[in-house]
Amino acid sequence: MKVTGEVKFSRLLRIEGTAEGKIISPMNAALIICKGGSFHGNLTGLGTVYVDGKVQGEIFVRQLYLGPHAVIRGNVSCQQLSVSGSASIVGKLNVSPNLEISCEHEAKHIVEDAKDADRIPETIDGTINALSPQDPLSEHG
Repeated sequence: MKVTGEVKFSRLLRIEGTAEGKIISPMNAALIICKGGSFHGNLTGLGTVYVDGKVQGEIFVRQLYLGPHAVIRGNVSCQQLSVSGSASIVGKLNVSPNLEISCEHEAKHIVEDAKDADRIPETIDGTINALSPQDPLSEHG
C-alpha cells in the first residue's frame, strides 16, 4: 500500500508500507516505520520516532530510535538517539539535549545559562511506555 499526501494523527501511527508527504502530530505522539516500511519526506516537530525501515528526508525529532534495519538518507537532528544493529545514516547527525524541537516544525539550539546546562527535557510519555520496552518495533496485538 502507498499513501501520498498529508497525514495527521494524535497518538500512534505505524507505517508498514510506503508513505510520502507530510506527517503532523502532537509532541506526545509516536511514529513507527516498520521493517519493510518507508517514508519519503521530512519528519519534523515530532516527539518520538522509531525506524526499522527507510526514511528519505530530514529528521528533526525529540527521540529517535533506529532498529537494526533502519536506513536514513538525510540530515538528522534530535535530543536523544538510540541505534541498534547495523542501522545507517547517510547525512549529518546532530544529537543534543539542548535542541529545541517545536510543534511549528523547526529545530534550533537553545543558548542556556550555565545554571541550566544540566537540564535535560523530559522525553518519555505514556504513549511510548505502552510499547514494549525491549523491542519497540515488534508487532503489538
